[in-house]
Amino acid sequence: MPGIEGRGYGKPRTKYPDFSQTPSGLQYKDVREGKGNSPTVGDRVVMDWEGYTIGYYGRPFEAKGKTKGGAFDSADKEYLRFVLGKTPMIPALEEALQTMKPGGIRQ
Repeated sequence: MPGIEGRGYGKPRTKYPDFSQTPSGLQYKDVREGKGNSPTVGDRVVMDWEGYTIGYYGRPFEAKGKTKGGAFDSADKEYLRFVLGKTPMIPALEEALQTMKPGGIRQ
């Protein structure tokens, strides 16, 4: 927003020392490295995922009546399936998946 540029508004990016960062700014941590080849554009990927809502200061939101930092409601959880680079998807998710290997776990 041009009206507030250079005035010190907004929060600086939080950097986590145990996370890797790509040139685009995506931060990730490999909990378990997978085996095999990373997917490329046009490959069908299937992933199991959990989502968390993180607040302004990098802490999980506390949902009323739920565990602090718990995952989104996953009672009807299904695997997420899509073709990399062909299906409309969150750009950071596609970027993260292109460097993962099958069976890997990434935060």
